[in-house]
Amino acid sequence: MDGSATIAPFKTMNPKVRIVRSSGLDAYSHTDRATDAMGQHLVPKPCTAETMLRALRRALAEPT
Repeated sequence: MDGSATIAPFKTMNPKVRIVRSSGLDAYSHTDRATDAMGQHLVPKPCTAETMLRALRRALAEPT
C-alpha cells in the first residue's frame, strides 16, 4: 500500500489523527503542498533523526 492508502483508514477511524509522512519526492512538488494542506507533515528523504523529531513535535503540538 502507498501512503495515501495507509492513511485513509486512520482518517476514517479518527479524523483528527496526526500524520507525519516521509517521501523521496521533491520538497516543493504539488503533492507535498497537498500533503501539508491535508494536515499532514512531510519529511523529505533522506532525513536526520533531528528532522523527524521536529516534525513529530510540530504534529503533536497542533490543536485537535
